[in-house]
Amino acid sequence: MIFIYTDKQHKNKIILLFQVKGTFIDLSALEIALRMDLNISTDSTVVNTSNETTTESIVNNPSSEPERNLEEEQSQQQCVLPIYDVDASYMISDGCFQVIPFIRMETSAKDDFICLYKDTYRNSSETADFIKHFENTYTPNEAIKWLYECPFIQRFLEIIFIYHSIESMLMCRFFINDIQNLLQNHMCNSTIEVYRYEIISNEQWSYLKKSKDQIIAVKYFFLANTDRSKASQSIAKQDSNNAKRVVFTVEANPKLAGVKPFAKIGPFSSINDENDVLFLIGSLFKLTDIVEESNDLINIKLTLCAADTTNTNQIACEQIKMKYMSSSDGIDLIVFGQFLSDLGKVLDKPVPFNHIEPIFQTCLNKLADDDLKRCRYYHGLGSIAFERNDLDKSLEWYQKSLDLNKQKQSNDHTYLTEIYSNLGKIYSFKQQLPEALDSYNELVQLYRNRLGDDCTKLIWCYINIALIHEKQTNFRDELSYYYRSLSIMNKHYQSIDEEQRTTLYSNIGIVYANLEEYHLALGYFRTALDKRLKLQSNMSPLLAKLYSNIGLVCQYLNDIQQAKDNYTKAKQIYEQLNGSDDPNVKSIQEILQNLTI
Repeated sequence: MIFIYTDKQHKNKIILLFQVKGTFIDLSALEIALRMDLNISTDSTVVNTSNETTTESIVNNPSSEPERNLEEEQSQQQCVLPIYDVDASYMISDGCFQVIPFIRMETSAKDDFICLYKDTYRNSSETADFIKHFENTYTPNEAIKWLYECPFIQRFLEIIFIYHSIESMLMCRFFINDIQNLLQNHMCNSTIEVYRYEIISNEQWSYLKKSKDQIIAVKYFFLANTDRSKASQSIAKQDSNNAKRVVFTVEANPKLAGVKPFAKIGPFSSINDENDVLFLIGSLFKLTDIVEESNDLINIKLTLCAADTTNTNQIACEQIKMKYMSSSDGIDLIVFGQFLSDLGKVLDKPVPFNHIEPIFQTCLNKLADDDLKRCRYYHGLGSIAFERNDLDKSLEWYQKSLDLNKQKQSNDHTYLTEIYSNLGKIYSFKQQLPEALDSYNELVQLYRNRLGDDCTKLIWCYINIALIHEKQTNFRDELSYYYRSLSIMNKHYQSIDEEQRTTLYSNIGIVYANLEEYHLALGYFRTALDKRLKLQSNMSPLLAKLYSNIGLVCQYLNDIQQAKDNYTKAKQIYEQLNGSDDPNVKSIQEILQNLTI
């Protein structure tokens, strides 16, 4: 079996040269095919959760499978449908599944799904029949019917969730949205108790035993039944020593804030029992008890719950999701890229932008060369390059975006300020200081023209300009821009964080020290110190830095005792924080030894 990822130019040549199972120009389709290792069949018999078979099928399509023995079915299921902890992988997939339905895209959602399906099943003779039937008959109200009567779709969605395949999620966005809406709109209106029987591996059993009184995340569509006897029909006796027979007993209260939707799905699918209850993929449960029953059956009791309030990462991710989902500006692919970046920063796990970059390129290919919409995609590609620390490529994309914007004479103030801000930042990183200064000056002009001379956004423009002047040793100009920032801060006193004001006082003190105006430097350092002592504990490294700076200025003013006192305070803080081997401790110790009154 061979899978090959190639380009359009060489695809047909490869088919002639090799016997391959599939050739793919879509990396997402290749990934899914590898995960699923598809076993294409024309038999339309499927196995459902009630242990009954049916020959009814949506269409005689490549996703239908031959009837299998129950142990084999459940054994294979456990390889694909594991229970995981609430880890970074879960948070990324769960975040994307919730945000993706809100995304505005240039391409048709169904067309994207069909394109992905074609690429995944390109060697099947029945792909055309399936696609034709799908295009002619699919409606949003039949999403759950397709989920269970077309096994490919269920496995497909579960695998892209488990492996957070973001590009595939985007191409399946209508399906994700339709399933969520059906469950939400038909959610059970009172607390229910349901049952799900499974055969799980010893490894999973070991994990679950350790998870008592903790929250677990289920990365698959959790299908259960309100009738325990019917639910039990979906499991066979297991003689293997490598697996355990379990029944999940779930209590689910729909009135709990933040729980994912669940609903009885009998009315939506002819192969499901009327008492089948489906929980949305990614649902969270608290494992409340484990009871070993007769016949080697283990009863695992779960309670449906919302986000884990003790998990700081999950709470932060929930806040990010709500921020983007409630935005009045809506979500396009560029904003979605920012959402992924924010998630990655919270989780300290950069999201692989190679999943979304091809989508940007595809959208660009469908737009005319002078279409103003191209600016947003150029900007998005620039942001991706910046995240990868490819500053030259990032600069190239941002500049293309700006050039087209100027060509079309766009007056999109928000977009232009974002572009000039990013250009200024990149030029600063690249030490191209004149270009950085030009970008920030353009940014200042935009803000002043639209928001006035005292708008708070100018504070950070002036600080960035001051920092450029510092690198150029233009200390008088640096000081001038710090004072402009301070003036605006004082006019908006209540809305400016005291930490920001404290840092600015310290920076002004450093400029006066560089200008050898030590009395003025000392005044600003002491003001900053007073503010810092109110903000932080006595063990802050920022406090140590201020004491050290005051010591240095006192040394220049020949106030040796004051210099010693402040150096000593700085040294004590560094020792408490980092130990006696801290280079700062050794440096200050050497200064103290050389100081004489």
